[in-house]
Amino acid sequence: MPDILKRTSRSVPVWAYGAFGVMLVTLCGAWKWDQYRVAEQFRGATFRIGVDHYLPNHEWTEAGGASGFSVDVMNEAARRAGFRLEWIFCPNGSKAALEKGDIDFWPIAYYRPGEYPLLHQTRPWSADHHAFVWNRGELPGAPESWRSTRIAVMDRLSARNLARRLFPNLELVPQPTQRDALQAMCAGKASVAFVDMRVLENVLLDRPAPCANISLQVRPLPEFTDPMTLFARKDKSEPAEILRDKIDDMIADGSVMNNLGTVAACIGNLQSVKLEVDALNIEEKVKEMIGNLVETVKAVGRCLETEHLRVDNRVLARAHLR
Repeated sequence: MPDILKRTSRSVPVWAYGAFGVMLVTLCGAWKWDQYRVAEQFRGATFRIGVDHYLPNHEWTEAGGASGFSVDVMNEAARRAGFRLEWIFCPNGSKAALEKGDIDFWPIAYYRPGEYPLLHQTRPWSADHHAFVWNRGELPGAPESWRSTRIAVMDRLSARNLARRLFPNLELVPQPTQRDALQAMCAGKASVAFVDMRVLENVLLDRPAPCANISLQVRPLPEFTDPMTLFARKDKSEPAEILRDKIDDMIADGSVMNNLGTVAACIGNLQSVKLEVDALNIEEKVKEMIGNLVETVKAVGRCLETEHLRVDNRVLARAHLR
């Protein structure tokens, strides 16, 4: 019996540890070489990448071309990868432009695994936050009390599906853009608008004419955070993944945080708006509303800083279940 115990408790030979270590180093080296080989074959290549009007993520003007947070991030990722990006304005949105072959990439869109089989989606690199907005004078009370209400929403599948899931009894009023959705609400075509917080920040700083004199009520929806990803044509999946890897490098060295200046500027400008309103002799409730909104936007800004570093696993799990 003692001999049996001695044999079963014998330690693993030293040479086995050495062989295992050599194997790991070899596999790691082979993987790194393959990554380098794939990256090198695209170095110096030019890829077409699309944008539309979606501040502060991206915007397009004839004079200045593409601009915004995602534009800055993608330009830096491409520089590190040795790519050249040709920015193209696509007023009809990402899906049509990608499937027609007008562009190779779209910088940021809702992460929907399995929903677009003809397109490639990288792992998420950002996140979006939503809110309901309504005219306080026309629709008093909380969203839970609404009945037979029309809700304006951007005419995209993901936005329509989320709005229906939150309030299945509300009638949808599709609009070309989220800014149009807000204008439709202000003009009385709908009672509520469903928009992203980043778009809301921009609209509050530059209100469209129908919303100029309306007291708006905002209900943020932090529990419905949407992961966002880089989209690409199927045949451009390899360079898309290289760009995504470079974004990870930027996250690690803090470069992504530097590009949050666009969002930070919006928050800073909104704080200035609050100070100007406080100086006016207006209704106290309106002051309180704007003060609360400033705090909400600040909270979103802080959340954006962490979301651009890491998309929570629970958010990804919800995305896979949709």
